[in-house]
Amino acid sequence: MKGWKQDILAILILAVVVHLIALWAIPRLIEGMVEKGMLAKERCKLNAICCRDINVAGIDEIPMANPDSLFSRLVYDVSKEPLRIHLTVPDTGMYWSFSLYARNLDNYYVLNDRRLKSEYGSREMEIALVGPKSHYKKTSTNEVMVVSPSDRGTGLIRMIIADRYSAKGIEEIRELKKAQELSYTE
Repeated sequence: MKGWKQDILAILILAVVVHLIALWAIPRLIEGMVEKGMLAKERCKLNAICCRDINVAGIDEIPMANPDSLFSRLVYDVSKEPLRIHLTVPDTGMYWSFSLYARNLDNYYVLNDRRLKSEYGSREMEIALVGPKSHYKKTSTNEVMVVSPSDRGTGLIRMIIADRYSAKGIEEIRELKKAQELSYTE
């Protein structure tokens, strides 16, 4: 009797350990690989928004990304100081959004074009991204402070085009690429 109780206890302990590894370590490992890929492959710099041309099947790291999208990416580290993110929503395009992801892959902040215009009445926004242990005071009334649950993570700006092959879509892409340049960090 004593032997099978020890076996069950050992299996339960092993199950708890495997479960904790799966919930804690694997997302951080994946996020680390995403960050490394963005910094190496895309030639992005830490704490800087980098833009890439329209998606081409098979070469984008965003799984099953919409082929009618323009993306800008950000790998951030706010362990030493806050990161100021300046966002500009384009006048054209079907949809625009900005998302922030923590080190464990949690999506903790999302802003889209409709919310920005309705809540803030503007096409532009300034975000102060701060770390979980930071002590930061807003420097302006237009600034929105966002607290990251981790010191490192990623950000993603998505812009959707209705039909990239039409004459209107081609012009829309030109305008969206100009808008990409208006979003930056400091």
